[in-house]
Amino acid sequence: MLRSVLNEDGSRKLLARIIMEVIQEWPEIDRRVFVAAHYDGQSPDRVASVYEMTRGEVRSILERCERHLHDALREFRHPDHFDSGMTAAHPVKWDVSSCAR
Repeated sequence: MLRSVLNEDGSRKLLARIIMEVIQEWPEIDRRVFVAAHYDGQSPDRVASVYEMTRGEVRSILERCERHLHDALREFRHPDHFDSGMTAAHPVKWDVSSCAR
């Protein structure tokens, strides 16, 4: 059981680290829009208002960011990646406060 927990914790930490690295590579406005929408829970309309953008611009940024993140996390979607039985459906928490503030 302990090995399973350690493997799961290690996989979560690795996943969080990769996500943070990917997000850090994006242009600042992309990071800000992504974090506002996905971590702060703001609607696309609210994000557009805050950053003086159109809703279409916000949606375009979000789609691009989600595509980049999806590609970067490809190995985590493979069922053989997790020795402990953990799946991508398990929530992962990490601090994104340094990403866009």
